[in-house]
Amino acid sequence: MSTSPTLVYNRATKQFESVGGGSANTAVRDEAAEEPFTAEGESKAGRSAAQSAAPAAPSTFVAARMAHPTAALRFRVGGRWALQLSPRFNEEHAQEDTHVVLWYDRSGSMGSWIDYLQSATADAFAEYPRVNLVTFDSVSEKHENLTVGQFRDLQLYARGCTSMQVSFPDVESILAQATPTQQVLLVVASDGDIHDSAGLADNLEAMSARLRQRGNDNIAVCGIRVGGSGDTRTIATVVEKLGCKSDLQTVLDPSPASLHKAICESVAAVGVTPSGVASKLTLSGGAVHRGPFGTSFSSGTVRPGEVVFVDEGVANIFIDEKPVPVVDVERVPPKLILDMVSAALVRVANSVVSRSVTPEEASRRLAVLEQMVTTSPMQVDTGDGFRVTRASQIVCDGWSAPRDERKDIAAMTMRIAQMRNQIRTVGTMNKAECAEFIESSSQKNAWAKRVSKQPTADAAELATRVATAVAGTRWLADFAVAAAR
Repeated sequence: MSTSPTLVYNRATKQFESVGGGSANTAVRDEAAEEPFTAEGESKAGRSAAQSAAPAAPSTFVAARMAHPTAALRFRVGGRWALQLSPRFNEEHAQEDTHVVLWYDRSGSMGSWIDYLQSATADAFAEYPRVNLVTFDSVSEKHENLTVGQFRDLQLYARGCTSMQVSFPDVESILAQATPTQQVLLVVASDGDIHDSAGLADNLEAMSARLRQRGNDNIAVCGIRVGGSGDTRTIATVVEKLGCKSDLQTVLDPSPASLHKAICESVAAVGVTPSGVASKLTLSGGAVHRGPFGTSFSSGTVRPGEVVFVDEGVANIFIDEKPVPVVDVERVPPKLILDMVSAALVRVANSVVSRSVTPEEASRRLAVLEQMVTTSPMQVDTGDGFRVTRASQIVCDGWSAPRDERKDIAAMTMRIAQMRNQIRTVGTMNKAECAEFIESSSQKNAWAKRVSKQPTADAAELATRVATAVAGTRWLADFAVAAAR
């Protein structure tokens, strides 16, 4: 297969030049990023550049993206390689309407809540051309290709028991109708324990495998737990097994307004819009993962700007059979890393509640996420220009980063610590506690508020203890001391 030219910065001509030959993914290295970091966190090349009149290669992540708009940017995250795909790789594709599947409990216990849910859903999806609905009680019932007006007019009264698995064939058949390039959104909502929970996880896993074989491998799932008695474990299992991107919301006091708010926030959390487009990614020499613990694939659906993880041995990457140049960068904005870790935390929480992973495996995954936060080189705007450093140094060096960045880094380490302390007790939690556990994994908790309200000296001292704990020394003791204050 013919190779694609890559862009290399020529210091003599002060321009980026196209270079052909070699593999289709010849990596363009940021020369300043090649050299090791000093103890202070700055690169040697960064200091020498200040002493030289020669122009530097792009010094920021944004500059690299502007210089290479169609390339994939590759960077290290806690010992792994991550790849941010170009936001422009499929401009020639026409936008497609999002394929929406609503999977709703209409059993007798829902009562008037099913009317509230229907009204809230119609308002939340007002800008979506079509929706599909599968309801379950004693039987399954499906309504396909509805306008929002037609959906609003359905008579969805509560009835029967809560048999969810009877609706699996209808849900799978509608999900399978999506084209490989469509955005797919599944919204599942229920208020109580299902009566046919035996084999739930295995059957969902089998459904997911069949959908992936058909090319439906990038489904976003929103779980809505209606009321205080909703079966958190069941909804978490659906979210965890079927969703490549997922979110779970609890609505303790259901009303049209509260349910509308939960649906809108959940859809926003998984990044779905009324229309969009995806492309097919293929590669040779290794595998791609949707997240640090995601399912690997050598051919799958991706969206513009998506971040995926790649094996060390990946040689060539293609989008819609066109080779993609890869640019290696080391200056990564903290928000990019923290967003990746935050999404992974939610998946860890869902997998623990659904019992898809053991507490020991969850602890291992948290250690990986901890490493991503504390060892990934980040690009920090100090107000006097950009400096390359690491998250643990941002925390320890007197909070030299902007307030929002330093607060977010400290909050993330606290979120990981809090989850680590809770995972071994999830098995004894009731439904409400499980829901609270999942919710705390996806939001900034009270730690961030506590840190942001402290005087600078106290905040720096607390952050130093956090960073020390992250390094592995006296973690539980330090956390206990901080929690007691």
